[in-house]
Amino acid sequence: MGYRLFNLLMGTALTDQAFSAELLNGQRGDLIADWPFTGKERQALLSIQAATISELAEQVLCRIDRQQAEIAEERTPLSVIGY
Repeated sequence: MGYRLFNLLMGTALTDQAFSAELLNGQRGDLIADWPFTGKERQALLSIQAATISELAEQVLCRIDRQQAEIAEERTPLSVIGY
């Protein structure tokens, strides 16, 4: 998941109380079914245990940051890192 989709998800959660509640009450799978997540992103979202939207956002951001770092690492030429 990229930052754009994350921002849309969290923005919706912050402005729609019903949406926010469903993200946290076990209805997340049904709620995100129509969102353009990949299977891996959907699975990651469903695996997160969070009691608040802040906790959910923090965990999703950590996953995005980790994913972005892995992508950057894969694209870094070995000559740049001293090999």
